Amino acid sequence: MTRYIIIDRNSGYVFFDENASAPIEAVQQAEAKIGEGGRQYEATWQSDINAAWDVYSAPAEFAEVEQGDAEVVEAGCTYEATLKAA
Repeated sequence: MTRYIIIDRNSGYVFFDENASAPIEAVQQAEAKIGEGGRQYEATWQSDINAAWDVYSAPAEFAEVEQGDAEVVEAGCTYEATLKAA
C-alpha cells in the first residue's frame, strides 16, 4: 500500500490522505468514506481543465497534512496522477 495525498483541483485544498494500491483507488476510497462513492475516474493530463484531483505519493516520514497544506504536499511528495470523471 502506498500513502496517497489527494488535492482537490477546484479548491486547491488537500481532500484526503489515503492508503491504497493506486491513485484511482485512493480517490474512490476517500469518496466512499464521505458517502459519495461509486464514481469512476481516469487519468488525464495536468493541464486538463476538467480534471478533479491531483494525486501525490507521500514518503513514509512525511508528516500528517491539513486542508491548507497543498503547497507542502506538492513540494515534499511525488506527483502520481491527475484524475477526471470517466
